[in-house]
Amino acid sequence: MKPARVFLERAWSQSDYQDTQALSGLIRVHESAADFKSLTQDFKKQGFAAARRGDFETMLQAFYNAYYGAYVRTASYQWQELDQAIDTTLCLVAGKVTPLAAHEELAQALPADRLKIVFALDSLDPRWVTVRRFVEVAKRMDKNIFSVLVLAFRQAEASWQPVIASLAENGCHTVWAPGDKLFPRVQQSLYLLRRIGCDYLVMNTPFTTPHIDLLAHCRPARWNIKFVSQGGGLETSVDRAWTTVHELLIDEVSQGFFIGPAFVDQPTQRPAPRPRRPGELRVACVGRVTKFAHNERFWQILLRALSRLPGLSVDIIGCNAEELFAGGSVPHPRLRFLGFRNDVPRLLPEYDVLLDTWPRGGGSTIREALGVGVPVVSVRAQLYEHYDSRAALHVGCNEMVHPDLLLPEMNSANLLGVLKRLGDDLAYYQGVVDHLAKLDVFGPQEVAVALQNHLLGLGQ
Repeated sequence: MKPARVFLERAWSQSDYQDTQALSGLIRVHESAADFKSLTQDFKKQGFAAARRGDFETMLQAFYNAYYGAYVRTASYQWQELDQAIDTTLCLVAGKVTPLAAHEELAQALPADRLKIVFALDSLDPRWVTVRRFVEVAKRMDKNIFSVLVLAFRQAEASWQPVIASLAENGCHTVWAPGDKLFPRVQQSLYLLRRIGCDYLVMNTPFTTPHIDLLAHCRPARWNIKFVSQGGGLETSVDRAWTTVHELLIDEVSQGFFIGPAFVDQPTQRPAPRPRRPGELRVACVGRVTKFAHNERFWQILLRALSRLPGLSVDIIGCNAEELFAGGSVPHPRLRFLGFRNDVPRLLPEYDVLLDTWPRGGGSTIREALGVGVPVVSVRAQLYEHYDSRAALHVGCNEMVHPDLLLPEMNSANLLGVLKRLGDDLAYYQGVVDHLAKLDVFGPQEVAVALQNHLLGLGQ
């Protein structure tokens, strides 16, 4: 394999990193060797070479591949190294832009005496929890103080119309980053935010939207606000927390706004735990395919627990067996795959425990579980203290999980011990539920008020 790699690298270099056939060959070589760090470096080389040629679209796509490719291929963010890529884009992205008529009309129509706040999202797809939550907060901002814009990077689809209509009914403006290429969308969005005099750019988690982070780095607003723990599993995954804090944008993107202790679509009354016999335990595990694929240790630990605890049953919500296992064969009779669901909060009360998707935790789902009183088994995050000094509404997932259920690390002994006690000792289980019932759960209105107070206090 090494001679093939050397040959491909030489051919690719001699083409100024434009030979797509050589790059495809290198990707196959790196993937077969599980050498994802070299793969990331190759994408960065491609991006910098494209920048030298003035091909900014290829540059941005290459950086996106380096960023998002780590998530797809390794289910981890420890290979992301975008510092130089971001600096390069800063110098290039803010070139001359031809204003769009719709953007000009909007800029002229916004009242001069109101603060301009832009919520940036990749899409307005209502199936995504993070989209619904951002939209609900935007709708509840005080329109006597703020002009509220929701900026979407993907073009509108028919299924988004109810969301768009709801935003309009609540005094929000919806704007779109035009076109189907990343670089013009970032460039045009930057122009728009500068044109309207954006005061606050509010962003979601960065893990699959690096183009929004690149936009933020071009200083389009007086303040950049990041909902770091609004979605995703930053709170329960050490490698993701470390990457975000020390290599990406948290330190550079100004004041943070961190959601906690629990932010749900709508607060609901906590139902009573379902009746069960000692030893029985229904467990849910919620996440997209990328949280479960190529995650051998997770499956080893989970299958060992199923084999040792006869009353344990586990449902995987968010993907199908066919997406993970050859032929769609389910590896255990008490393991079920329910596929994608957008009604997880309604489903959760049917379970006794939510098992967090280690090592890429489910921040949104942990909050939904707390909202309906379902205990969560998770892993302690080591680096969350970094956020305390700047965070509004700071309470991380460490504080949303019962101390006994917050494992020091995920291994078979730890997981077996905690699941067995929750299943066998019903009085202990009820005590855990009672403890969780004392924790606050925020809905969109409470978050909107806290966000407003946070924003108005900046700079004072």
